[in-house]
Amino acid sequence: MGQRANLLIVDETGYQLYYCHLCANSLDFDLFWGPEYAIPFVQKQHEVDADGWLNNQWAEGGVVIDMTRQVLILFGGEDATFGIPMRRMYLALLQQVWTGWQVKWAHNGVLDLVDYVQVPREKVRWARENDIYATSLMPPQELDLTNFIGSIILEDGITRLFPLGSFSLEIFIGAGPNLVEFARSAASYDDLPLDKWTKEFPEGGFHIDLPQRQMLYWAADEPMITLLVEQAWQGWETVWLGDAYEAHLERIPGRVALPTVDIEVLLARLEKILVHRPLRSDDQRVRLVDKAAQMKDEGYEVRNNEFALRDDPLQLDSATRRRIFDQAVTGWRQARY
Repeated sequence: MGQRANLLIVDETGYQLYYCHLCANSLDFDLFWGPEYAIPFVQKQHEVDADGWLNNQWAEGGVVIDMTRQVLILFGGEDATFGIPMRRMYLALLQQVWTGWQVKWAHNGVLDLVDYVQVPREKVRWARENDIYATSLMPPQELDLTNFIGSIILEDGITRLFPLGSFSLEIFIGAGPNLVEFARSAASYDDLPLDKWTKEFPEGGFHIDLPQRQMLYWAADEPMITLLVEQAWQGWETVWLGDAYEAHLERIPGRVALPTVDIEVLLARLEKILVHRPLRSDDQRVRLVDKAAQMKDEGYEVRNNEFALRDDPLQLDSATRRRIFDQAVTGWRQARY
């Protein structure tokens, strides 16, 4: 039980690595309020040595705060950063708070963190097991369940479009060049009017150019996918777009209509998440202690993770949160309009 994260503070002497057992899902909240609050929050966590790196299976969140170069790189959170439009709005406001800093999203998760501090990826690379991948490019049973976009150019130069539904883009990407063979027999679409099928923004997509032996792909939140591509697409040119879906749509101009994103709705949701979010309580630790006691009573041998009962959350009063959030929105509106 936990939401594990690696947190780094970087200065001219190097980096300090911290471990947090319970904050990966709240990092969007914990880091929003600027370096004045974020740096002390990180420094309250448990400092670890080089053996404290989480691999890319277990690292559910993380951050690099480079105080020398003023760079912020982060991933994690389950509220403000869910979905591409919401995360982009969040990052736009975050940039207003972290004035003068370069703010980046770590699309590759903990891999981006080790890359930044020049730690070999092998330190955090998890050996993937054999997974089950797609065996066709059939559309979802209901088109309103479309959450991925596939496009493939075969030898004839015609681009075929495929609406896809699944819980992960990896299901399709992991099939490798077999996707080309699936496209030969699957029914394709001339256009994908997602704006008529669903209100949900797509979570990822891929574009395969068989004549060029090139595959580009993007995803909202699949930090392990680049490692999978290394295995599944050997001999191909692959282009990881992060969440830059626009580059995919440029390859198929005018053929995909995305759902409309209401900026004011996003701002209202972020206000609720950041300003009105209740501070983390001891409930989870209490539940863990009660569950451990129950299992011991039932005769089980129970050993808790040494960090499972440690929690050092950010404590920030609502008035301060309101002030910082309002200033961020005002600054964003002025910059936009």
